[in-house]
Amino acid sequence: MENNHRIPFGYFSTTFQFQTHSLKDLPKMSEEVTPEEYERNMKDNIYCPSCSVPLLKIPNEDSVTTSGMSSHFRHKPGYKEDVPCNLRTNTPAGKRYANEESVRQAIEDGTLAIIGAWAESPPELDKKSNAAEFHKAQIEDQEGEEVDIPLGRHDGQTFKVPSLISSVYALCSNFTENLTKHFFFPKSQFPVLLRDVLVDAEKADENYFSKELLYYGKIKKFTRLSSRNVIRLENENFDEFNVFTYPEHDERRHIDKKSIGKILLVHGALKEYSNEPRIMVELWGQYSLLPEKYEKIIHELKK
Repeated sequence: MENNHRIPFGYFSTTFQFQTHSLKDLPKMSEEVTPEEYERNMKDNIYCPSCSVPLLKIPNEDSVTTSGMSSHFRHKPGYKEDVPCNLRTNTPAGKRYANEESVRQAIEDGTLAIIGAWAESPPELDKKSNAAEFHKAQIEDQEGEEVDIPLGRHDGQTFKVPSLISSVYALCSNFTENLTKHFFFPKSQFPVLLRDVLVDAEKADENYFSKELLYYGKIKKFTRLSSRNVIRLENENFDEFNVFTYPEHDERRHIDKKSIGKILLVHGALKEYSNEPRIMVELWGQYSLLPEKYEKIIHELKK
């Protein structure tokens, strides 16, 4: 049985044809649709963002099933054995690759990306642009430092590949497509699906202390201090869930009191201080606001 809410969105297209067009064609020929945005005329024209298999919306017309379960997408029956998909529950955590060639091919195909380390300082901005931060052209390294990654989980074999991502901003800027890609995070032992590595800060409890993970959460409060800012995220288990950032980085990202209600993504170790969780951000690349257009996807991930 599939996890009922594992597929946060589908691609709606009246021109895409499964097994005629490729998975790479799908985003260009479609529009993103969440289960809540589904309409009757979309029936039989919704496709999985990870494998392009046609999807069913459950229940077909209503927003809630007779058992009280909220609406969700599910793969159509008949494709489970023929088409593997990362958004099925029987897919093991972490990605295995047969050899070095298959890893390099995955990187070339865009299904795998390597994060060697988070950037310490902001990249240079294209001063010709007057748009907001998310639309400014940022000069990023096209080929960063080489990183040793393990070929498998247990054989101990490693090899070097270039890292192409150095900030959480890069994960946010094309969030929906990145959800179905595998990423090799700093200090990781194997690549993981972005969909699987995201942790809801609202649900975090003491079991998450000392774990270095990628958290997402709604900003509840913003406080300026002399040398640090404090971004408080919503959490149902503690009075405070604080992310400590540097003022100069927040200014560059346009994070301030006007950001309350927006979604923040931050990668770091959750530490206990006076029985409250906090993340001390030391590097520019560790955190970013999520563009507003992707907040509906976060809503689906929280189900």
